[in-house]
Amino acid sequence: MVAAALTIGGRAVGGAARTPVEDPAVAQVFAYAPACSAGQLDEAVDAAAGAAAAWAALPLPRRRELLRQCGKALAVRAEEVAELVTREQGKPLRAALAEVRLSADWFTRTADLVIAPEEPVADPAAPRSAGRSPSIPRCG
Repeated sequence: MVAAALTIGGRAVGGAARTPVEDPAVAQVFAYAPACSAGQLDEAVDAAAGAAAAWAALPLPRRRELLRQCGKALAVRAEEVAELVTREQGKPLRAALAEVRLSADWFTRTADLVIAPEEPVADPAAPRSAGRSPSIPRCG
């Protein structure tokens, strides 16, 4: 039986509880997924905010290379991940494998996107876009 851990701030952490993962094809529990506490959720959100800032500080060529590495790592384990998707969702293996391969390809295609740099608006009275808020709301 598989028992997974949470990943918070790049480290494996035991959950406050665990949730059974059932294979819908046979109606049997085959794994347990960790369930986080409200405090662990806050810690994960804080860690993600820090990771986003660190990611944004990386030079674009390095971010592109890391995305490509993620795609390659997923592609190498596509069959293994597809089998897990099938077990936890009941999705046909062929469809799960196509989904995982598409996900792996997404990393490469995203790495290759050409994005024009954003230019700040000099006029403070100009309309502002409804983009992302600099604050991250708390959950729980």
